[in-house]
Amino acid sequence: MHANFRKVTIGLTSKLITSDTSLKEKELMYQIEISSRDIRLLEMERKYKETCQGFEQLLAQKDSEKRSLMDQIEELKVKLQSQNPSEGDSDLTAEITELKNQLEENKEALQHSESLNQTLMLKESISNQELQDARKESISVLQDMLDGRTALAIKRMGEIDIKAFQHACSLKFTDGDWQAKSAQLCSSWEEHLRDPHWSPFKRVSIRGNLQEVIDDDDEKLKTLRNEYGEVAYEAVTNALLELNDYNPSGRFPVAEIWNSKERKRATLKEIIGYLNKQLNKRKRKIV
Repeated sequence: MHANFRKVTIGLTSKLITSDTSLKEKELMYQIEISSRDIRLLEMERKYKETCQGFEQLLAQKDSEKRSLMDQIEELKVKLQSQNPSEGDSDLTAEITELKNQLEENKEALQHSESLNQTLMLKESISNQELQDARKESISVLQDMLDGRTALAIKRMGEIDIKAFQHACSLKFTDGDWQAKSAQLCSSWEEHLRDPHWSPFKRVSIRGNLQEVIDDDDEKLKTLRNEYGEVAYEAVTNALLELNDYNPSGRFPVAEIWNSKERKRATLKEIIGYLNKQLNKRKRKIV
């Protein structure tokens, strides 16, 4: 009997060791996968920043060159129009020929400059798309890891905070049915936000740059503010601004990784830092 017990004990111990080894191998593979993703995301962010900086510098340079070439072309055209050589005036004829050659060369240089600008814009667009794809991958990875207690959270940009309408309706309706009314009101305003024909924005110049801001004179927003107060008004206008920034064409909420403490979109560096912290916690549990 002791021999049988010993065999069973050895067998169970062997299974436990095998199981523990398998878990550690899986954990190692998970760590390698997370580390590889971190490196890839950081590299994407670095390349995107470098591309943007180079793109802005080159575009500014090429814009300056383009303006200079266009000015030169106009000057050459004026000179050509003012010249009217008489027969036998070989010097003037030669000057006109030279001006025409310069004009053609400048036109070719202008075309090259415009072609280069288009190439730079395409590269910037590709880099930006790669970065957006990386953020989407991060959201997919963190979807089940983040909640209201973590430093980062998944926030739906452009979604109205129903708590604002609950607060407004609890003050406005005292018959106990304010919760149903707040849900109806919030749903109604979400429909307004999805309406592509409603655009309560106006353009204003801020430090010399035209920017879109909320139009306080919009009739719908004025009615909302008058009837339900500032909190509900801010909930709707904040959602409008988020939609305008994150999904102006689709007009529906999109998921984003949010830094709850600083109340801003999380950077890739912050996302990777969070993933590394979770990885270290898992390592300590295994050891």
